[in-house]
Amino acid sequence: MAPRRFWSFNPSLSARKPELHASLIRSDGVFTLPERLPVVALRDLVFFPYMVLPLLIGRPRSAEALREAEAHPDRLLLLLAQKNPDLDDAGPNDVFRVGTVARAIQVTVLPDNTCRVVLEGLGRARVESLAEAAGGALRAQAAPLAPETDSGDASPGAEALARTVA
Repeated sequence: MAPRRFWSFNPSLSARKPELHASLIRSDGVFTLPERLPVVALRDLVFFPYMVLPLLIGRPRSAEALREAEAHPDRLLLLLAQKNPDLDDAGPNDVFRVGTVARAIQVTVLPDNTCRVVLEGLGRARVESLAEAAGGALRAQAAPLAPETDSGDASPGAEALARTVA
């Protein structure tokens, strides 16, 4: 049985609608990614696909990214881990280039103006370009990062190692 692919690139879709450029295909539906995703930099946390986790968002740049995501019906964000967790305001050069596309399931504004947001990881993505938007939030152009699907070219040693791990 061939491994399932969770991401697919649909070039005809980008020809019809320039703001959309890739689709995430999962068992629970198809998610079309916008050309630019708002970015939340995570401290001391790596978010993986299929995780569902509540986070507190209080930094201005991250709160602005969350507001941008809430403005769209799909509520998608790109979660990137910070290189240095001690840094208070992570810029474009302070985050890793591979992260997780996540959907904001529930957002609650707390009395101290921080947000408690429940996020669901949808799939991995690689950042192609990263820049600051006018409101200060980071926005990324991201390409789907598909899991390895070709196992036919693996060396016998690599296949044996994979069998011992799984």
